[in-house]
Amino acid sequence: LIYFLLNYIKTTNQYSTEDHGMIPKLTPALQQRIDSMLGSMSLTDKAAQVLAWNFNKPSEKNLDCIDEMLEKYPLGSIFIGGAPMKLCEIICDRARSCGTGIPVAVTADLVYGAGCRMAGAHIFSHQMAIGAANSEELAYNVGVATAREGRSLGVHWTFSPVVDLNIHPGNPMMHSRCFGENPVHVARLARAYIRGIQSERLMAASAKHFPGDGVEERDSHVCTTINSLSEEEWMDTYGYVWQEVIDEGVMAIMAGHIALPWCDPSVNYLGPPPGTFSYKIQHDLLRDRLGFQGAIVSDAISMVGYSCHMRAGDRAPGNIRAGSDLVLYADPDRDVPAIVCAVEEKRLTEERLTDAARRVLELKARVGLLDESMAAPKIDDEERRQWHGWATQIAEKSICIVRNENNAIPVRLKPGARVLTISSQIHEPLRGSVQELDTIDEELRARGFIVDHLFAPKYHQVIPIMHDYDAIFVTTNVPPRYGTTRFFGSTSSTFWESFWHDHPCVVFTCLCDPYKIYEMPYLPNCINAFSNTPPTQRAVVKVWLGEIEAAGKSPVRLEGFFDMEV
Repeated sequence: LIYFLLNYIKTTNQYSTEDHGMIPKLTPALQQRIDSMLGSMSLTDKAAQVLAWNFNKPSEKNLDCIDEMLEKYPLGSIFIGGAPMKLCEIICDRARSCGTGIPVAVTADLVYGAGCRMAGAHIFSHQMAIGAANSEELAYNVGVATAREGRSLGVHWTFSPVVDLNIHPGNPMMHSRCFGENPVHVARLARAYIRGIQSERLMAASAKHFPGDGVEERDSHVCTTINSLSEEEWMDTYGYVWQEVIDEGVMAIMAGHIALPWCDPSVNYLGPPPGTFSYKIQHDLLRDRLGFQGAIVSDAISMVGYSCHMRAGDRAPGNIRAGSDLVLYADPDRDVPAIVCAVEEKRLTEERLTDAARRVLELKARVGLLDESMAAPKIDDEERRQWHGWATQIAEKSICIVRNENNAIPVRLKPGARVLTISSQIHEPLRGSVQELDTIDEELRARGFIVDHLFAPKYHQVIPIMHDYDAIFVTTNVPPRYGTTRFFGSTSSTFWESFWHDHPCVVFTCLCDPYKIYEMPYLPNCINAFSNTPPTQRAVVKVWLGEIEAAGKSPVRLEGFFDMEV
């Protein structure tokens, strides 16, 4: 693999540990309170404080288990993977009123607005759309809106932004989750996003996934992935980005199940250890060499990229021993006794456990949890309209036309024209909150067109009816997903027989995955839209119909197809 992006970065290999980590300092009173809390904690209390319990599949029927869990353990965090907005608010209220007196931090992956995990809240386009819009101001605004709405619902800590680099086009978990591939571009937007998230001390940001995903085509949900760059290459790319976000003062960094052989080489048949299980990666590199002094949170320890390295009872102690301060997807009934046992058996020092608990408490203090200094903001309609405006700007500035050989774009249609929209995607649920492309059809109907829709049709469903329509819009909906985003089996069946050669107006659009044209090099035209959320769907329709120009700057390249423009 040739690391072409080295031509686009600042060339510096050496980082001093002096003057790094501009995280806001705590007052002496807060430090004293943290000391007092730690002094009164038992070993069991400290073990609980470093765990983020995954409240899996929440519903109004199982809320009592929150009370039961928090009465049993003074947990550091509850993680909400996703739920309707009103239910999330109830969960956060329940967590706030339960427990042993040490406030619980509510955490969530609010990567592109609170609505990406809390259905019904505001949602923006994916990070790569921000990368294509190429606006620090808009990245900052997304951070501000996410923090304000997230905190109004009860969330204190978001596991975002993603600061990985899109080096390998086949990586299934990156593409639209990232800002792009150019380290300088990614760092610039990540810093702006972090400033927005942390601007009012309403929420802590977490840059992820250290030491850096996106170099290869495998997925750390299903195996330990490898960042195979040399030390010099890594320092000039990922190292540059990490140093920038550390200097920005990001309060937390998520360690990923990603190996870095130059830093911690292979030791057995499993290959090199993931960052979540490596003291050399978390402590020697992140803490000592890059100078990060905030909280380190692990990626979910149930993922195969981590869990394959040890038995279940060793996962939490091993993660803390390697340098993490908060264990994500913890099972308190299993992991609290496991951590206590590891300390008693000298496999984990109490000093390391205490340090981890301290860093979690310090983060809570920085977002006003320990002294209740930060009231949840009140969101009014005017502020929501402003967020809508920002979302529209990002979407409309991000669309790229990467091919238009037959001049099909823009499409000129008269009111009353018949339109067929086709969603090309897999049938099982997609990762994230957007499953259908309903907004596209709503927008077309609002313009007076007669719209029919086919979801992942076979080619023999399209060909008999295609001449009934004045225009056909084929849209691939391929967000990041576990394992692979490649076409397989029936997902490619829409394109058999290449029906577009026999119709005068067929337009192809790729949502999320900007590399889809590699699998469809035969397309006469192609639009890249780096998200699938409603704001992007609305912008796509405007580009189709010539209402706006496709003004995006591609934040990635695909050799032989299109260049990187930022």
